Amino acid sequence: MLSTAFGGRRMSNSVVGWDPQQTISFVEEAYMKETGMRRGVEIVKHIGEEHAYIFTAPNWVIKEGSITKFNRAGDTSRPHFFLTNQHLVMCELTTLQKKVKFRQVFKLTDIECKVFNGKLRIMTTVKSFECGKGRENVGEWNEQINSAVDRRRREENLPANYAETLELSPMWGANTLGCEICNRNFTVLIRRHHCRNCGKCVCGTCAFEKVRMDAVNDSKLQRVCNVCAEVLKANRAGGYGGGLGYGAVAW
Repeated sequence: MLSTAFGGRRMSNSVVGWDPQQTISFVEEAYMKETGMRRGVEIVKHIGEEHAYIFTAPNWVIKEGSITKFNRAGDTSRPHFFLTNQHLVMCELTTLQKKVKFRQVFKLTDIECKVFNGKLRIMTTVKSFECGKGRENVGEWNEQINSAVDRRRREENLPANYAETLELSPMWGANTLGCEICNRNFTVLIRRHHCRNCGKCVCGTCAFEKVRMDAVNDSKLQRVCNVCAEVLKANRAGGYGGGLGYGAVAW
């Protein structure tokens, strides 16, 4: 009906410059925004003021749902995701799903998403992870996220090669029994760490240095393995900062 009637008037394909498919797309998008804004109003009732802006008009909810997330310890969790026109939000629904506990908020402009080995791989500048199994609509999530990312980048007039400039957080490897560099087994005294640059499981001796990662929006020093530290040093202009405990170097 929308292709023949719109705004109470009968439309004809002969109208100059009128594209019926474009009209349908416009109406569908307007309906999606209105529905998403109404959902946002409901969500705001169950969250604190700190994150209310994410769901407040003119922002709207595009998609939401719980999906299995694979953790580095080898187990899984099932967080709830909200995809809005500006953010991807990972959270937990508590108290019979009447409260929203935020775990992570990602800017859409800084997300790369794809289906890899049947799982949804979401890579951002602060955290990367895989989720989805069985019949959890991995393909649909991937399509919706990428569509929202593309739209947001266009709205912010970002260059076509913007994705290539992102310093995405590595996929952390699953926890191992021993260091992936020196092969020593982890014990109570030999602790396991993950390199924030390559994601490998390493011991403290093989992850001796800490650096400020440009891709992480945080002033804290991040632990990296000795191999990555040498590469990062070679690529970074400038010298070292002062020592920071345990022989770690800030630079």
